Amino acid sequence: MDPASLALAIGAAKKIIDTCGDLKEAYKGIDDLLSHEEAAENHTTKKPKTHQQKILQQRAHDSGEADSFSEIADEVMTAKSNAIALENLFREIDRKYGIGTVDEIKEIRAERKAKRKKQAKEIAAARKKEHEERMAALKKWSIILAQLVGIATAAVTIGYFVWANRCVEAVCR
Repeated sequence: MDPASLALAIGAAKKIIDTCGDLKEAYKGIDDLLSHEEAAENHTTKKPKTHQQKILQQRAHDSGEADSFSEIADEVMTAKSNAIALENLFREIDRKYGIGTVDEIKEIRAERKAKRKKQAKEIAAARKKEHEERMAALKKWSIILAQLVGIATAAVTIGYFVWANRCVEAVCR
């Protein structure tokens, strides 16, 4: 449901509550409002079928699923129609701005694509290098921490051993 319909439903529910003579009428108005809200939340927009899709589906006598004949035929026909439209656009540009303009546009587009691809590779390489540096630093600090824990453990163990074997009787003196 769109926001306008939702606003109308809210207004209608308020009007029903103001003018209702019975609790059942108020409940029905509020129930209608909430059902419209739930419908708005659960509503998924599905692309409407084109005229060509409807005709193909009728003539092929199929369900119109993703792998049906009508859907595949529509995809192929649409792709070919788009290719023809693109070719007509190229001809119009060449006619209007001179022969070779489309070729120049294609070259510039290819250069820009290559440039973007090169930049993306450079960025990926820089990120990879930075990640490797971070991992090396993390490894270095984890080794240092492990050594410190080892030294502290050894010191505590030696300290406990000395404390456990201390002289507590008069004979030791």
